[in-house]
Amino acid sequence: MEIQTATDNHRLYRKIFLFYLATLVLIDILAYQQMIPTELKKIPYYDTICHFLLLGIAAFLLHRACQRHCTQVLFLSLPSGPFVLAVLATTDEFIQYFSPVRSFSFLDMLANLSGICFFTYLAHNKSKKQ
Repeated sequence: MEIQTATDNHRLYRKIFLFYLATLVLIDILAYQQMIPTELKKIPYYDTICHFLLLGIAAFLLHRACQRHCTQVLFLSLPSGPFVLAVLATTDEFIQYFSPVRSFSFLDMLANLSGICFFTYLAHNKSKKQ
């Protein structure tokens, strides 16, 4: 039986995150091409739930992949990976304002940031216990 080291664990999280990131980029491209299945609209609040879960899972994986690294911003110590993810997600949401096929939604942006915060909290505490 081989014991997995912390470095191996972070490498695994990096690989999983990169695959997941490619999936998120594909979803974003499909949304701009209006190729998201219309059947999903039958599910109440599907869009908000997806924003929360998709960005939250990305934050969890990224925080674990970055070995819980934090960056000092003013007087706050912020998780580096999830912070960058939050900036990118917020930028993407604002860019949608200028798109003829997408629309800016404050609720979507709030769901993105809530998911990132919640799942980063989970990743941070899960890392401490291991």
